[in-house]
Amino acid sequence: MAEELTGVAATQASPAKGGRGGKAKARGGRAPAKSKAKTAKVTKANANAKPGAGRGRRQKVYDYIKAQAAHERMSELKSHFTQLTRAMKPALSELADRTLTKLSNNPKAHEEIPEAQEIHSFLDQRVDGTIETASLEHRMQVDNATKLRDVNTEIAREQCTVSRTMSL
Repeated sequence: MAEELTGVAATQASPAKGGRGGKAKARGGRAPAKSKAKTAKVTKANANAKPGAGRGRRQKVYDYIKAQAAHERMSELKSHFTQLTRAMKPALSELADRTLTKLSNNPKAHEEIPEAQEIHSFLDQRVDGTIETASLEHRMQVDNATKLRDVNTEIAREQCTVSRTMSL
């Protein structure tokens, strides 16, 4: 197997060489945990690291101040939005449970809300508009078919009269 790295080389080694899902095993899985005796000892390079600089993602650094500020603002907005969704999920779940309970107890509960009449009138207007559009389209298709039939009849009559006069 690969030889164990110690000292500075252990701190600079790629995390993909061992640990979770790396190339340490052919079929995946975690590499066996190393005993404390085999772990790398703290060196000056490790000791001089900034405290608290570990957790989280690497921060993106832009050359332009405005781009950096926009990136930081977007990351703040994203984190705030995530916090908001985490706070809203339980409340929305509770509202959904209450609504389902109300509907299971009273099947006509959806008609008793104040907005029901407004929604019904809006939907009735949409249905009337759709029916009117469909009837107009039908009327136009019938008119076109009638005109086409009349034209074809006229052409057939003319061809009959021309062929009759030629045969005489």
